[in-house]
Amino acid sequence: MEPSSPAPVPKIVVFDTNAYRGLVHRRTPEAAKLRAQRLKAAENARGIRAFTNPFVIVELLSHLADLSDPWFADCLGGTLALRDHCRLETPVNTVATMADPESLLAHALFGVRWPDGEHNLQMLIGLVETIYQSPHDVLPRLAEPLVSIAEANAAQEKTFAVLMQASFHGIDLTDPEVRRELNADLRGEEGRKLAAAVTVLRIGQYVGQSGVESETWQRAAWVARQFPAATWLHAEKLRQMAIDGLDIWKHRNSVWDIDAAFAISQQVEGEKVTLVTTETDFHRAAAAVGQAEYVLSLDTYLRLLDLA
Repeated sequence: MEPSSPAPVPKIVVFDTNAYRGLVHRRTPEAAKLRAQRLKAAENARGIRAFTNPFVIVELLSHLADLSDPWFADCLGGTLALRDHCRLETPVNTVATMADPESLLAHALFGVRWPDGEHNLQMLIGLVETIYQSPHDVLPRLAEPLVSIAEANAAQEKTFAVLMQASFHGIDLTDPEVRRELNADLRGEEGRKLAAAVTVLRIGQYVGQSGVESETWQRAAWVARQFPAATWLHAEKLRQMAIDGLDIWKHRNSVWDIDAAFAISQQVEGEKVTLVTTETDFHRAAAAVGQAEYVLSLDTYLRLLDLA
């Protein structure tokens, strides 16, 4: 739940994927652009700056590879809106991006840069601009790169789901008593420790790095301290997975929610980030760790800007 007192005006905002989809729901591409331009003008008048998480771009684009995708229209509109919302006024059209959580964690935990990170980011921004300039014939013109993004997303979701499943190796989740105890344990500190360790293992696997068990837990402790909301949410996803009896495919796209939660209270250019979302789980996570002021619902944010 959001705080009951009036929300303070944030300095830096980041929309998650669902916020962009909600912003433009059932609007034509032209109407989506206009909606985002009005939003940008209202933010400029209040000194608010908008950044995007590169993985929001990835998730939006991954739904544009197939015209029959139920999210195609909203993700097309969301892509157009993101471009106008986060656009930087420079000679070369680009958008303002914050550090994606996986690149940030790869450097902080293992001292390595995300493979091809800058190249991939520029490719994503280029696709956004190309789609913006001609949104009515995205397919088949851009089918190849969009299919590649969708396939990479699916592979990342599978890796995440398998690591989540491995967290319960040797535990009999068919036993009701075991599941009852897990349900309680994963709500507390043990759940957050486990979630942070899964994050360390996931990032290490992506960049080809590993360490002894003691190093994993040391790194996990750092993740839990630095990113409490994301760690809380990850632990909650683990708890739900245990309750569901390791239905890993049901929870595979939780990786995007967890990545989005890393933005909560993260600093960009000296200011803390406020996440704008339509998902209640982010409010619960932020409230649980004392960071409720850094998450706003899309409706609340639009009212704050007199755009509701």
